[in-house]
Amino acid sequence: MDAVTRPPMTMSERQMPWRLIILAALFLLLYAPLYPQLVTTWLEDSNNSHGLLIPIVSLYLLWEMRERIRAVETPPAITGLALLVASLVSYFICYVGGLAFPARLTMVTTLAGLILFNAAGRSSRSRYFQYCSCSSWYPCRTH
Repeated sequence: MDAVTRPPMTMSERQMPWRLIILAALFLLLYAPLYPQLVTTWLEDSNNSHGLLIPIVSLYLLWEMRERIRAVETPPAITGLALLVASLVSYFICYVGGLAFPARLTMVTTLAGLILFNAAGRSSRSRYFQYCSCSSWYPCRTH
């Protein structure tokens, strides 16, 4: 039997895992001040306890769709950059002003901006609603 050979990886395909790791690390570091209160709310408020499952379910769905995601050509979109910049400015204002819920919402819009700017092809635009529905993950009430 002949083994199926894949075409050699392009430079951008080789850089993609590192790019994703760096972006994920920067995202996690940027929003690190919000995590303790967010996790506390998830643990103490039964209305928001589903928040603990969201990262696990999201990672599972990404893993299941990994081949489809890789197969889509995704040129960057300037609208994603605009959303990313607006989200980061909003986060800074909310963080300095001590506004917890709006700061948490900027996590969602920052993620959407990163996705649109780095992968704005047909696939991500059709799933834009799914990305933005993440706002339901963040608790409205704080104790």
